[in-house]
Formats: sequence, C-alpha cells, structure tokens
Amino acid sequence: MRATVRPLMAAVFVLFVAGCQRDVLSPPSSNDANSDPELISQGIIATAGWSATAPIFDVDPVEASRPLQAWGREHVVGDVAHYWFSVRVGFGTYDIIRIHRVVREERPFQPIRTGLNLFLLHGDYKDFEGCFLPGTRYPRVPESYGFATFLAQNGVDVWGIDQAWTLVPETAPDLSFMADWGLPRQVRDLRTAITVAAVTRKLMGNPSRKVHLCGYSSGSTVGFALLDQESQLPPGRRIVDGFIGVDQGVVTDVSSWEESMCGVVESYQALIDSGQFQDYNPLPFFGLPARDDPNGMSEIPGFEGLTNLQAGLALGAYPFFPPDTGHFLSAVLDEDELPIGLLYTTVDWWVDFMVDSPPYEPCAFLRDEYITSCPAAGDVPWDDHLGDIRNPVLYVSAGGGFGYTGAYTLDLLGSPDVSELLVSVTTDPFFDVAHVDLFLANDTPALFWQPVLEWVDEHSR
Repeated sequence: MRATVRPLMAAVFVLFVAGCQRDVLSPPSSNDANSDPELISQGIIATAGWSATAPIFDVDPVEASRPLQAWGREHVVGDVAHYWFSVRVGFGTYDIIRIHRVVREERPFQPIRTGLNLFLLHGDYKDFEGCFLPGTRYPRVPESYGFATFLAQNGVDVWGIDQAWTLVPETAPDLSFMADWGLPRQVRDLRTAITVAAVTRKLMGNPSRKVHLCGYSSGSTVGFALLDQESQLPPGRRIVDGFIGVDQGVVTDVSSWEESMCGVVESYQALIDSGQFQDYNPLPFFGLPARDDPNGMSEIPGFEGLTNLQAGLALGAYPFFPPDTGHFLSAVLDEDELPIGLLYTTVDWWVDFMVDSPPYEPCAFLRDEYITSCPAAGDVPWDDHLGDIRNPVLYVSAGGGFGYTGAYTLDLLGSPDVSELLVSVTTDPFFDVAHVDLFLANDTPALFWQPVLEWVDEHSR
C-alpha cells in the first residue's frame, strides 16, 4: 500500500496549486506607507510602553505610530510574554506585515535586556505562531510548548514576522494584488522587520547591533536570498549576523529533486499566466474533516478509501515528490501500511496545525522559492552572490525532511564558519524525524532546539 499512497502527495500538491486573522486591515492613508524601520521602532517602543535607554530622535509620536495598524500582548508562561505589531509597509490594503517579539520580562511590559537574540521566519502555509508558538494558538497544545517559548525561557530575545500573505483573509474579494508578491517582496519585508528588531533592541539598551536569523522551510530560502543581497552592501549596512537555515536550501545537486522542482515551477507559472495569482493552502482541507469527522470517509481525490483522519495523517506521512523522501511527519502504520498514528508528534497537535493555517499563498513566491533548483527555468538574481556570503551559518536537516535536497547550497558559500546539524533517530528516512516534526514532536526540544540555543549562545559572545 505504501507504494500506492506515496505518489498521491505530488498529486495533492498540484491539486491545491489549481482555502487567524486578528486585525481588520484598514485602507491606507497617504502617509501609511512609511516603512522606515527607525520610525517603526520608535512607534513600537512608545505604543508598547517599553523603556528606551538610548536616545530617541525627536519625532512626532503620532507620526512614529502611524505605520502601526494594531498591536497586542499576551502572557505565555512564567515570565515570558508575546508581543505582536501589525505594521503597514505599502499603500495596498494588504501591504501589512506582523512583527512578533517573545521575551522574558522583568515585570509586565518591561522586557529583559540580553545579548542573545534570534529572528524567526516561518515557512509555506504557516505563520509565526503556527510554526513557533503553537501553545498560544492550538487548543490541544500546552501553552508552554513552542520553539519561541523555549528560546525565550532560556534568555533569548526572540523576534519574528508574519509575511503579508499570511494576513490576507479568506474573504478578500480580489487577489490580483498577489501577482508580483514573489521572493523579492518577501526579502524586502523580512529585512524591514529584522531592522526594526535590531533598532528596537539597540534603543532599549541591548548589546549587539545585528540580529541572528533563523529561516524554516521556504523561510530558509528567503533567508539565504537576504544574505545574498546583503553580501553586496557595505558591512555597516548589513543587519543579519549569523544564519540558521532549517530543512531547505537554495540550489540542489539532487537530480530527481531538480526534475520535480522544474515541474512545480512550470505549474505555478502556468497559473500566473492564466490569471490565478493565489495558491490555496491544502492543510485546512485535510485538517477540518480530520478534526470534525475523523472516522468519516475522505472525499479528497486520491484519498478515497481512507478516513478523514487517515487522509490527514497520509498528507503528513508520505513523501511529496517521490523518489525523494522528504515528508512532513513520520507515521505509525498498520499491517496494510496505512497510517494509524504518528511516531514523534501527537496526532491532535498535527490536526490543529492543519486547521490553523492561512488560506492563501502567492503563486509568484512559490514559483520563486523553487526556481533556483531548476536551472532550466532561467536565471534569477537572488543566488548570484552565495560565494560572497561570510556570515556564520548553521544548516539543519531533518532525517526524514527536505534538507538533504538543498545541502549543496553550503558548498557555494564563502563563509569560513559553516556547520551542519542532522536531526535523526534512525537510518530509514520514512520513519525518521521529518519536516514538521522539528517544531511539533515531543523529542525535538532536546534533538534540535537545544543545539540551536547553544549555537546562538556561542555566536553571541
């Protein structure tokens, strides 16, 4: 049965290429597109009531807070709090990003000062909280569980971003604005958010002018693209310090992966050419039936004969692009090799993960994400200067994930400080720690999160 079910993952990918909103996004005024990071930082400090120790330049408080559309604070666990700020970065209705901060506090609304920092970028089909702070959002995940929470509890000042596409509501009447929301847009918004984090930390008396960056999945590709871009800037204008790329690279030397990615790029370009600029997130289509009617029979094409819960498990457990082995989670199989549970992640957590997902993602970004793994698709600028990258780099691969397909990227870097972390417990990738297991599994705090914490500590001295 395994050989029959595995190829269905690629079919599902193509099917859904052909779906947590907290704020109501307001129409922009003529001044709302001021995305100057220094102005945004001062607006955030003033709005949140944080104490600034460095001099704040003389700016109008109203002008400083103008790009902020909404903000909030929630207690996470112990002395850890989560702040979020919705920030306008353009004139379009949905030109909004959300900047997050998860940090220990000396007292409410007074974050600690620390030399340890890490900025987190989510991957495809998810946002910051969905990846890194699930305990605050998923009803069946403990509040204390989450990569960002773990880091903050250990003294790291954690920042992050929701890219603009994660905030587009399902009810948006016209998605044509996504036509040019490709990888350069994601890099631009990421650099704005990281600069806001760096300036805010500096104004609040934290050491270090730069910020470490961790990109997961497509976020790793975007992170490498930002390093590529920054390598051409004078050192004084660079904002990223060390970089952690998690389970995805930029270029590949795996021929089967290259072939698959050329097909993916072609599919997305065809959609764009036809006038469809949004991809529909497949996760809720599997998650909602798995949660609401787990024993009912799946109606999703390609998953007939499986229950709704089994279909959701199969989506996570079987490789997306055979013969390559990368998949989301590793499963427990019955005698017919049908999934009946998960090896490392709680089933309810995975179901919540699927349900709580943004409806759309831009086709242009998904095309750009994979285009560097398909040389036949043409040249793009965001991998032209990999050899000029000198940042310290930690590359993390899950044994059952996708990291091995992009590990060739490391051979092209100019950095003298490149290390690799393989998160693995078995030699069989089908049953090994996989892509999503890295952030949901019970054992990954010891296997993955702790080594990352140690790397950040070592590279912050």
